[in-house]
Amino acid sequence: MMTDKHSPDIQTVLSAIRNGRIHPIYIVSGSEDYLVFKSRHLITESLLELIPEGALETLSGHEHSMAEIVSRLNSPSLFEPFKVVMVRDAPYFKAKLPESEEMKILDWLERTTAREGRPPAVLLCACDKIDKRMSLLRQIAQKGIVLEFKSPETYERGDLQRDPYYPVVRDHLRNAGTDIERNAWFTLRQRVTNNLWAVINAVDTLIAFSAGQPRIRESDVLDLVAAGDETPAFAVTEALGKRDVNQLRNSLENLLTTGTSPLMILKMLSSRIRILLAVKTLLSGIPGTLWREEMEYWQFRKSALPEFKKRIDSDPGWSDLLSRQHPYALFQTLRQSGQFESRHLEKCLMDLSEIDLALKSTTKSPLVMMEMALLPLCRAGT
Repeated sequence: MMTDKHSPDIQTVLSAIRNGRIHPIYIVSGSEDYLVFKSRHLITESLLELIPEGALETLSGHEHSMAEIVSRLNSPSLFEPFKVVMVRDAPYFKAKLPESEEMKILDWLERTTAREGRPPAVLLCACDKIDKRMSLLRQIAQKGIVLEFKSPETYERGDLQRDPYYPVVRDHLRNAGTDIERNAWFTLRQRVTNNLWAVINAVDTLIAFSAGQPRIRESDVLDLVAAGDETPAFAVTEALGKRDVNQLRNSLENLLTTGTSPLMILKMLSSRIRILLAVKTLLSGIPGTLWREEMEYWQFRKSALPEFKKRIDSDPGWSDLLSRQHPYALFQTLRQSGQFESRHLEKCLMDLSEIDLALKSTTKSPLVMMEMALLPLCRAGT
């Protein structure tokens, strides 16, 4: 992963944790928000793998002062003697804190590092900006880890080896069991905003919609990624289709962290729910011999797709929602629709409509409100 040249490498940090060298505090920051999120996740995962009896507490930096954070660090559980306190959107290192708060964190740090063996608690802070001139941050860096991921100002078009995003995406593709052709990569970089999270979102779309292929081709990119499209919806709708609560929470947070408007997210989610409802209605008139959830994509494309296209084109409502879907996207949507009952989808659509109104008149967290609407849909029985 890319880090600022003055920061330690994330793999070095993870290796140290696996070898039992645990620091009491880790700060992960930078404008490359995908790497901030990924590193935060990897550090937490490594700590809890090393110490299975540990517990994770996730807090919002906008809702808790440093004094409150220190209080949490000083309160281990009898049944969970090791605690990781992870603070999202930590604002503590952008400008000078009140002296009393600085003293609390430095006192905790001094007492923790003076102990022998592993610390009883670890503080992990994730934020977009830090001020390295701060005395507090310099003192923390002496006893903890400060990682910073800065966005590259430019990238080398046509040169895989000098494109800073390519090594990260290559590893991401390998974990998914696939690869990307050279021309496909260049076309992708031309079409997607120069932001790693936008690139990863587009790549995730290509991985899912190019299932079964050993490599992503340029034709896949041309079919599935519109110019300037960050495909912000994909991660959320994929999690919704899988009914994966943790992935859904992370995906919503990702979108909000990278600046995607809550109203845009709501519009995308509402559109997705309407598509699932339309597909369920469409399927009610399709013979069981034509569609089976267990069928393979090649079978669907050969024997069922023509009939689906015919029915979609014959109805203006279905046509508006479904006619522009890529065949594989339609196939995945048909599969996903079977995991939900219409009444649950309709209830979720109503909840999203209420959130749309609430966002314009309340200061409540958009993340919390969206979770409240979507988590029941993930957990509902079919």
